[in-house]
Amino acid sequence: MPPPAATLTETDLPRSVPHPEALAPTVSGWRRWVGLAFSAAILVAIIIEMSDGGMSAFGDALPATLGFYLAFVLSYSALPVFDWLIYRRLWGMPFAGITALLKKRVANDVMFGYSGELYLYVWARARQRLTRAPFGAIKDVAILSALAGNVMTLGLLIISWPMIADLSLEIEPRFLLGSGGIVVGSSLVILLIRKKLFTLPRRDLFISFGLHFFRITLSTSFLAVAWYFALPEVPVAYWALFAALRLVISRLPLVPSKDLLFAAAAVFLTDQGDAMGNVVAMSAGLFLATNLIVGLVLTGSDLLGRSTA
Repeated sequence: MPPPAATLTETDLPRSVPHPEALAPTVSGWRRWVGLAFSAAILVAIIIEMSDGGMSAFGDALPATLGFYLAFVLSYSALPVFDWLIYRRLWGMPFAGITALLKKRVANDVMFGYSGELYLYVWARARQRLTRAPFGAIKDVAILSALAGNVMTLGLLIISWPMIADLSLEIEPRFLLGSGGIVVGSSLVILLIRKKLFTLPRRDLFISFGLHFFRITLSTSFLAVAWYFALPEVPVAYWALFAALRLVISRLPLVPSKDLLFAAAAVFLTDQGDAMGNVVAMSAGLFLATNLIVGLVLTGSDLLGRSTA
């Protein structure tokens, strides 16, 4: 008679194979109520944003080109998808966990900075089969995201400095230099205290940083492609340059009148400046509308008791 087949226990599963019930909350009580409170807060923030005229950014009619919407969805989805790739490595997060990462994105966009990370911490704490110590990983991933953004900003700032200098005739150079100094300084501080700041192993830190950097590159590139489909009269190379300038200007903390600077960049690149501005305003409204739809679906499911978080 052949020997009985060996059976795997829960502890025999490797980290890359998540427990089948990993996303089921293991702790009831206050964490459940905190999660529902976050859902309600996101819903309220969306309603306030809409009542304040946030959708007025739509401007002209939406494009009728399928390529625009495909590129837009890819740009919007880059953040939650790459977050999932990171937490898949760190926690073995199943794909269903991407709903929590979508809600994290919506919270950061419509509420306040890092509210999404706070939500993700509460979500992960309620799922101890997934991870028992989520704070360190969430903190490290958030810091690495900011660091990747800083590195990208510095690189693009160096490349585009002559153009930005031409566009900033009404902005004192000290603002540009000071903004660059803040970006450099904050990045250096992170690197200097990295041994005390980070808790993840070095390999996980490098891979997470690389995924963040690649995500920013892809998201910016897809957004430029979407703008091109909306206004193909402007060459895609100009849209790519404009998207890079927009990323740089938006991350410089001391530069005033950023919207005017975006408009000046459009005029500098081509005589289609007004049309480019309309496309950018329309896409901003579409981002808000997408957050509205995603937020309503996910938070509505939570508040009705069919939690997706």
